[in-house]
Amino acid sequence: MRHRGLRSERVGQIVVDGTSFAAALTALAQSREVRRVLELGTWYGGSSTQNLARGIERTAPLDNCVTRGMERCCRDLVITVEVFEPAWAYARRYLHDLSVWCVRGSTVTPEEMLTAEEVPPSERGQHFQLYYERDLELMKRSKPQLRRLCAKVAFDLILIDGNEFTGWGEFERVRDECKPRFIALHDTGTLKTATVESYLEAHTNVYRLLLRKGETDTSPACELTGCRAEWDFYPNEASWAIYQRSGY
Repeated sequence: MRHRGLRSERVGQIVVDGTSFAAALTALAQSREVRRVLELGTWYGGSSTQNLARGIERTAPLDNCVTRGMERCCRDLVITVEVFEPAWAYARRYLHDLSVWCVRGSTVTPEEMLTAEEVPPSERGQHFQLYYERDLELMKRSKPQLRRLCAKVAFDLILIDGNEFTGWGEFERVRDECKPRFIALHDTGTLKTATVESYLEAHTNVYRLLLRKGETDTSPACELTGCRAEWDFYPNEASWAIYQRSGY
């Protein structure tokens, strides 16, 4: 696995409104090619979930959702998975009025998480000390959802933005079982996505790069962000990339 040149800690899961990634996610979700989205890593239902849902709702039919009490069932929707129960419970209430289904559980099994020995010494900083063992215990007590969901729903877009120690395990299942048309990665250049990026660079016959941070005004797919340069968006440290399945 490639670990050189990684930032020592993740930037965070929140995709702030006004950033280039927020614009790209919203535009992609409202395109004709995307009707069902899977987000890996809800956290508290911050901006990325909202951006995706707004995009879906802009082109969804008027009768897309049916609400019964606290339950909201939609044909075109965002399904988002979160392992940390307090965050899941908050997001479920916060996102109730959007075309979003919040699922409680892990994405993959504990065996698919990086072992402590596989985490490079440079990545065993404060974040590792605080969260690695906690997240491992949460996963052991949780039901893996990724395989189950992809067996039931044909997802057009999947955003990998959860635990930095499960990024590669999630990608393998996304690639082999879910096979969405688009894959979005948040916090690129970090432990979460480094191995995924290395794989995609070497296997353009599987997925090809569509758009990434820093190329929003020059890429052939720049229409997703209005072909605006990065400096024209709200400043944000986190890098990102979107890939499209080859053959489309």
